[in-house]
Amino acid sequence: MSRIYAPNRIRDLRKARGMTQQEVADALGWETTKGTIAKLENRAMALSLDYILGIAQALGAHPAEIIDGSAGSNGRKVPVLGAVAAGNWREAIGFSDETITIPDSLRGPNLFALRVDGDSMDRVVPDGGLAVIDPDDLSLIDGRIYVVCNSSHETTMKRYRASPASLIPVSNNPSHKPIEIGREAFQTIGRAIYALQPL
Repeated sequence: MSRIYAPNRIRDLRKARGMTQQEVADALGWETTKGTIAKLENRAMALSLDYILGIAQALGAHPAEIIDGSAGSNGRKVPVLGAVAAGNWREAIGFSDETITIPDSLRGPNLFALRVDGDSMDRVVPDGGLAVIDPDDLSLIDGRIYVVCNSSHETTMKRYRASPASLIPVSNNPSHKPIEIGREAFQTIGRAIYALQPL
């Protein structure tokens, strides 16, 4: 699992909402302690995407607000290869020479970014935001988010659920429905490991 040691805004967002570290830990509800929140705030412990999503929900924030998007001088450039549908299957859209800067702490020699088109994943990355993809991380793990391609070369980004096997939206829009795995073949393009939102 990719983990992020990049600067984060957990402390600022928590204080702005008048919450203690213990209250945030309690709101997560998965055996998280006050000490864990302190370590995350101080970057003594890396953030996984699961923590980003859980803490964002606990603080009533968008997941992209948790990460301090300024990579500064410690960033590396990755290409934006195109757009991925966050909705129904749709043909991938290619871009030319756009790049973005991501934190050095994101590992993987072949990382690239895709611009998200649609709102079926808006609780993770908004329409128009960017998702960083690791194409070397292809094993489907329950709860992780992947970009997949069907036999018609159409793509989508969804969260994988093992039981029942499906690709599910993570959206505030109730019109988006899960995609049942097994009805048609698909190929995993890579796992989404980081999200950035437009300003």
